[in-house]
This record gives sequence, C-alpha cells and structure tokens, in this order.
Amino acid sequence: MSNPPKFTPDLDSVPGDFYARADECLACGIPPHIAPSLFGWIEEKKCYWKRQPETDEEIALAIRVLQSQESDCHRYCGNDPRILSSVPEFCDYLPSKPAPVPDPTFHLTEQPTFISRLLAWLRRA
Repeated sequence: MSNPPKFTPDLDSVPGDFYARADECLACGIPPHIAPSLFGWIEEKKCYWKRQPETDEEIALAIRVLQSQESDCHRYCGNDPRILSSVPEFCDYLPSKPAPVPDPTFHLTEQPTFISRLLAWLRRA
C-alpha cells in the first residue's frame, strides 16, 4: 500500500491501494458486475475487494468501477498518476500542484527605441 487510507477500510476487503469504505456500501451491485474477478459479495448486503488489480486490464476495470459506483464507497489511496488523473474525486491523495508561473513583466529600456524616436520626431514636426 502506497499511503494509508484516509477513511476506515472495510475489513472484509483485501488490503491495498483500492479499498472499500467501512459501512458505506449501498449494495448497488455495480462493482461485482463490472469486475467480478476483483469483487465479491457478502450475503448480498455488500461487496468487497477480494483482490487488488494487477494487470493494466484489471486497473482499467477498477477505474471503471470508481467512475460507475453509486457513492464514493470505493476509494484509491495509491500514487499511480494514471489512476489519480482518471478518478481524482475518489483518490485520497492527489499530487500537489506546481506553483503558478507568474505572468511575464516587460520593462522599457533606458535607450530610446525606434518608435519612441519616431513619435518624438512627429511631435516636433
């Protein structure tokens, strides 16, 4: 596990970066329907993570579960950038944003430019 979960994980789920929040399942049936290899049912009252995704295909299924769930009962506490960018609303830890780059400032030089010399000439004329 990359980081500790921010919410209390369901004890029936396997430990890992993907986890179910304790006492949050609505028994919607979406996770086991989308990814039956990753999810199981307990007395048809709640689903749980029976194993963590390992392959790219399984990670894609886990992301789809997070995007499709009825509530935010399934979460991610890892630091994989592709997961963080896919489902930031269900991630416990997002990378900090870089400091904003200030807008450029321009300073006139001490030397007169062609335009300033031309304007001065036009004013005199």
